[in-house]
Amino acid sequence: MMLLIYGQYSRLSKQYGMEIFLKKEHLHYTGSVKERGVLYLLTCLTQEQQRKGVIVATDCNFSMAVAHHAVELKIPVFVIMPSSCSSPRLRTYRDYGAMVISYGGTSHDSQNHARHLAKENGYLYLEESVSTCSF
Repeated sequence: MMLLIYGQYSRLSKQYGMEIFLKKEHLHYTGSVKERGVLYLLTCLTQEQQRKGVIVATDCNFSMAVAHHAVELKIPVFVIMPSSCSSPRLRTYRDYGAMVISYGGTSHDSQNHARHLAKENGYLYLEESVSTCSF
């Protein structure tokens, strides 16, 4: 479960003459502001979708949040990355518990491969925009 951390920002409060609070989302496990939305998305999946798993193919905050929260929710998660992606970055995803597959020379290659694996295996392909999820 996520804890939202708020902090009063005294300099801004003083400057504008009102109490101003900021969400400290940079303190989330992955350091991403995407975590709340991803957690909500993953908890809204059907049991069947959760059983089959999810797949992502971008190296961004969204994918990191998917990898972390899917593992926490015991949802199989696959991250497809171009073979040019740095070893430390791949290790980050593996450390979260995701199955990482290096494929292709470009992110476009990785995305196409992820879509193919999703279709072939019944995984839910997730992209940054929720409206583009493939069921």
